[in-house]
This record gives sequence, structure tokens and C-alpha cells, in this order.
Amino acid sequence: MVYGLTESEDGALAVLSALVERGYSPVRLSDAPTRAYTMPDVRYARKLSISGLWFFWRAGLVFTSHALYGGRAAVRGQRMVLLWHGEVVKPVGRFDGDRGIPADVAPVCSPTGRAYRVAEFGLHPRQVPVVGAPRNDRLLSAVRRDVRERLGWAMDDVVWLWLPTYRTVVRGVGRPAGPDTPSGLPFSGDDLAALDVLLVAENVQLVIKPHPLAQQAIGGRYRNIRVLPQSVVEEEGNSLYEILAASDGLVTDVSSVWLDYLLLQRPIVFAFPDIEEYRLRRGLNLEPYEDWAAGPIVADVDAFARALARLRGSADPYAHRREAMLKRFHSHVDANSAERLLDWLGLSGPRRAGGMRWSGTSPSSNSSGSP
Repeated sequence: MVYGLTESEDGALAVLSALVERGYSPVRLSDAPTRAYTMPDVRYARKLSISGLWFFWRAGLVFTSHALYGGRAAVRGQRMVLLWHGEVVKPVGRFDGDRGIPADVAPVCSPTGRAYRVAEFGLHPRQVPVVGAPRNDRLLSAVRRDVRERLGWAMDDVVWLWLPTYRTVVRGVGRPAGPDTPSGLPFSGDDLAALDVLLVAENVQLVIKPHPLAQQAIGGRYRNIRVLPQSVVEEEGNSLYEILAASDGLVTDVSSVWLDYLLLQRPIVFAFPDIEEYRLRRGLNLEPYEDWAAGPIVADVDAFARALARLRGSADPYAHRREAMLKRFHSHVDANSAERLLDWLGLSGPRRAGGMRWSGTSPSSNSSGSP
């Protein structure tokens, strides 16, 4: 069984594809199945349905990007593979005051990622294989021209993708959101309007993709700033990591997506005017963040626009830092992470009579995910 927070969750899609290629017929558990992401030999069930619960109860092996059914393992003998959806940058799990997710396996991209995952979710190091993140398979294998055509982006346009982190609410707990703005963006409506004017002058396009759990609408009329809501992403069967592959540069703040974007070795700008408030309220794992960030940290729209215009050319003073961070955070730089994960789990071929069952080499663990 495979579950992702959204229909387009790249880790879930990559694992499903790899399982089908090996002859399995996995179940995709979903909140709202759509035809845009259907695959041959994959069975689909809504998470909150009798059939979904029945499939979950019978599943011997579950892949999930987020906590499933409250994050508690409910079936004896079931094994949970925590794909998760990011690494290292900000506190999660036990570092963020949350309980550990009951995972038996949690693949990561690097030894650094392994150290954090062990501490975050109370796992044994042998439960955390450094095989890469399956979501990155789709980042590295996407056909840039095809994705741009689906999105309506001209090949000669300079398009930056802005992915702000989810600041507002986690598990019902308030988070610092900076100024009171739509979707938790750390800039006001007036700031965005001023930024748009500067981007028009620089002939740079900026596409804002709000977090799936955030408010998707952003008010205002702009010429060079566009908003890409989750519903629009999924209308044509696109996914976030395919869109990342189609972009010319990334804008973010404390979202760990920038670690994955290092695989493309394209420019990154950190639009993070509320960094000090974020430090005080939630904290950062990588400190001082200014020394880790593989691009400039900007706090106002003038610096923001200048950074986008400057880094689109060949003069990029952060190229060497991106290379250094790539080596630190990625042991694998290919599109074979899902294959390595299935190999590590021992899933070499179908076991249709009993469904997918555990055959990996990790240590046994109880339902709490402890070694």
C-alpha cells in the first residue's frame, strides 16, 4: 500500500511506478482519487472508506509520506516505510515536540539525513538506509520541455518557482506567519505589487506555488507574478518535482525543498524577511542558516528582484556553495532512489498470493518504531 498527502505527491508516485515495473499490483490510498494519476495495475481506494481501511488492515507493507491514520500503527506484523517529504532543515518529529511516527524503515539522502531521521523519529540507524529519496527520481527524470508545455511556460521565458514554507498551523498549533498575508507569504500585498513592477522591468517571471495545506488564493493583479494553486497543478497530472525540474531557479525560505533542488545545480534565492522571528518561535536545525543557505537571503523586495535578475545570468557567486552542499546532503545524484529502496527491502518480484510482504534486512522493531 502507498499513501501520499496529495494525489501528486512525488515520493508516492515514484514508489508506485517502481512497484508496478517489478510486477506488483499495489494499492494507492488517497483522500480523493483522480484519473490524472492512475497507473495500470494499481488499485485505488479512498483513505476514509471501508475499502481503504480494509486494504490498510491487510497490507503487510505500507509506504507513506506523512503520518497515516493519526500516525499510529494499527496492524500487528505490518511494516511501515516512512518516505517523509523533506530533510534536515527545520525541526520535525521529536525535535518539534511531536511523537515519533511508527516507522520501520525511513530512507534518506545522506549520512547527515540519517543522523537527523534517527533522532527525529526514534529509529535505529539500521532502519534508515541512505538510498536517496524516491521523490527526487521524478525531479531528475522529468522532461523539462514537456512540463513547460503543460504549464504554458515558454522555453525562452525566465521562470522562478517560489515555494514558501508552511508557516501557519501544524497539528493545530499556531506558527509564526510573519505579516498577515494570504497563504502565509512573508511579504504584504503592497510588497508583492512593488516586486511585480521590478520583475516586469527585469523581464523575470515568478510563479508562487502555495503549500498544499495553505490558503491557495493570493489577491492582487500582477503581470509577472503568477499563482499556481494545488488544484491547477493536478488538473493536467503535473507534480511539484516535475514543476521544479521545469523552473530556472527556486525561491524559498526554510522549506527543505532547496536541499533536493541542489540536484539540479540551479540558482536558489531565500526570501526570508522573518528569519529572526522563525528562529525564536520554531528554530532551525542548520545554524547559522546564513552559512548553510546555498543562495542569498533577501529581506525586502528590492533585494529580492535584484537577486533574481543577477542570478539568472552566468555570474553566480553561490555555485561553489551549491556544489559543496550537494556533496554534504546527497550520497546519490541519479534517478534510481526508488529502485534502491525496493532492493533494500528485498522486493525483487511479485508475491501476489499474499500481497506485498516484508522481506528486508532491517532489525525488527515494535509498533512505536523503536529498535
